[in-house]
Amino acid sequence: MRQPLRRAGLPGLDGIPWGTHICHLYETEQDLSEVIVPYLQAGLESNEYCI
Repeated sequence: MRQPLRRAGLPGLDGIPWGTHICHLYETEQDLSEVIVPYLQAGLESNEYCI
């Protein structure tokens, strides 16, 4: 059975299946915040738990 795709909030990665693992390497705190803020926002908007 095909799972519905979920919004990740990351450019180029929208529409990923539930349970997908994503790894992102970063050099500065600014790099990290540019990725983590939209990712967490998409999760919260989808009523998912974010830790």
